[in-house]
Amino acid sequence: MRKTKVSIFFWTAIFLTCFATDAFAIAAPAVGSFGYTLYDIVVEQGLKGAFGYIGGVVGVITGAICLYRNMVVQGIGPIVGGGALIEADEIVETLGMTIDTLLLVV
Repeated sequence: MRKTKVSIFFWTAIFLTCFATDAFAIAAPAVGSFGYTLYDIVVEQGLKGAFGYIGGVVGVITGAICLYRNMVVQGIGPIVGGGALIEADEIVETLGMTIDTLLLVV
C-alpha cells in the first residue's frame, strides 16, 4: 500500500511538472499607475523602511531568546520570519507579482 502511495505521488509530481510555466519577475509598478500608491505604502515605506527592518530584528532577537531558553520549536519561526521580513523587499521582487498584476486578475 505504501509503495502505491509513493508511486502515485511521484507520477503526479512528474505530470504537474510538465505543465509548469516560467515565473515572470516584474519590477515595481510605474509611477502614476493604478497600484503604485498601494505598492509605495506597503513595500517602499513599510517593508523597505524602518518598520520592516525593526520588525525583522525583533523577530530574530525573539527567536534567539527562545533558543537560549531551549524552546527550539518556538524559536525557529521568529528567526525565519524575522529574516524573511528583513529581506522582504527582495522577496517581493523575486515572487514576480506586483500589485498591478494582482489587481488585473481580480
